[in-house]
Amino acid sequence: MEVFYKVCFTCSGGRCFYQSINSFFSESFKLTKKIVKEVVVNHSRSEVLNLIFAYENYSLFIPGCISSTKKEISKSKTQGKLVFSFLNKNYIFESLNQEIEDGLKMDQVSGPFKSFRSFWRVTSANNKTLINFTAEFDTNYVLGLIATDKRINSVADKIIAAFLARLS
Repeated sequence: MEVFYKVCFTCSGGRCFYQSINSFFSESFKLTKKIVKEVVVNHSRSEVLNLIFAYENYSLFIPGCISSTKKEISKSKTQGKLVFSFLNKNYIFESLNQEIEDGLKMDQVSGPFKSFRSFWRVTSANNKTLINFTAEFDTNYVLGLIATDKRINSVADKIIAAFLARLS
């Protein structure tokens, strides 16, 4: 049985609307988080891109990633599946990925977030390679309480460090 209650956020024309509690909590308490990381490395652009594009190998070096697969859809589009183990529970993250000239775009198809999109951008200048990683994801309120900015940055730093160690 679904419980309904009256919600009147903006009553245009004096009309209120009804919304279920489940719907209210899943939509109204959505939190958006963002990660931005930038690293300069002494490796070639192609070495870095090859590592990023090979997400079927992520389980070999990313902390908490216990399985990783890659399915080719077209020359530049693939579907990835990463399984992470966190607090004795497995989380499956499936994404549609587009390999582009200077990086990789990832969009969650299914997974633990309401939405997740990220972009790896790799550029070279002066015998150095610049790696930019950005991600933005929406999560529910409960997961948002656990996924504090400090924890998110800590996990992101560990993942970046794992990539850098793999390059060496």
